[in-house]
Amino acid sequence: MKEKLWGGRFKEKLDPAILDFTKSIEYDYFLFEYEAYSNIAWVDELYRLKVINQKERSKIKKAIKELIADYRENRIKVDFNQEDLHSFFYSLLRKKVSHLVDKMHSAKSRNEQISCIMRMFISDAIAEEAKLINSLQAVLVSKAKSYSDAVIPGFTHLQYAQPVLFGHWIFSFVDQLQRDKNRFCNCLDSVSIMPLGSGALAGSNFKLNRDRLQKELNFKEKGSNSIDMVSDRDFIMEYLNCNLILLIHLSRLAEDLIVYSSSGYGFIYFSDRVTTGSSLMPHKKNPDPAELIRSSASEALGAYVAMADILKGLPSSYNRDL
Repeated sequence: MKEKLWGGRFKEKLDPAILDFTKSIEYDYFLFEYEAYSNIAWVDELYRLKVINQKERSKIKKAIKELIADYRENRIKVDFNQEDLHSFFYSLLRKKVSHLVDKMHSAKSRNEQISCIMRMFISDAIAEEAKLINSLQAVLVSKAKSYSDAVIPGFTHLQYAQPVLFGHWIFSFVDQLQRDKNRFCNCLDSVSIMPLGSGALAGSNFKLNRDRLQKELNFKEKGSNSIDMVSDRDFIMEYLNCNLILLIHLSRLAEDLIVYSSSGYGFIYFSDRVTTGSSLMPHKKNPDPAELIRSSASEALGAYVAMADILKGLPSSYNRDL
């Protein structure tokens, strides 16, 4: 049986074609762990509000932690017939704690919940990307030091211009990556805002301790306007923009490497371990990884434009487009 988080006035069953068209489980199930951790914090808050007792609190939290462990060990099979991640998560939890699932949903809307877990995911993604940028910068610096005396042609308009040090060229990308990293860190100011307590759009009648929720979920601050919090996706736009600029820089680096490794230039060498060959011409050695990095910037641009196009015409508050 499918878990359903809405009903009330409806007297007819949802047409299967409409469910298939509107469900989002294919897109949001990857947020499973964030759904779980946010619900642990919510259970603690429901206990404080006396919606559940200590025994119920312990039982639910134990069940959620078991689901997290199962998810990490790939023991959970995603039910793509569920409407969304929230429904899927509650359906799994219901098998462990039965009717207590119904208490868990007290005072909370999916509108605020999806915003909350998306913000949690992007916060972690930013931290991971900053580490990866650090690693790439370290590799580039090491390579520059290995060839500290090497001189290569410098170009303008892709025409030979002036000789430059190899390290000077490499460090131009180190600096670009530093700006990228700073951009991601600045983006956190818009991402790390806790929306819980916003309800569907008009807040909650429950006297929630939002300060405690903010601290437990590691948000930098709390959202102040419930209408804004359930509809804001600026943080996703900013995150996509950061990734777009990062990939533009990586695309330019890839293009330089492709050109400089070609037979007309020949001062960059790719190992056989990072190149591919031709099915017809055995003498060929192709820089496919660099070419794919170059094309990834187009995907990032497409995602950014698509998100902007979705947001530009929406009315205030939550809409399913989000």
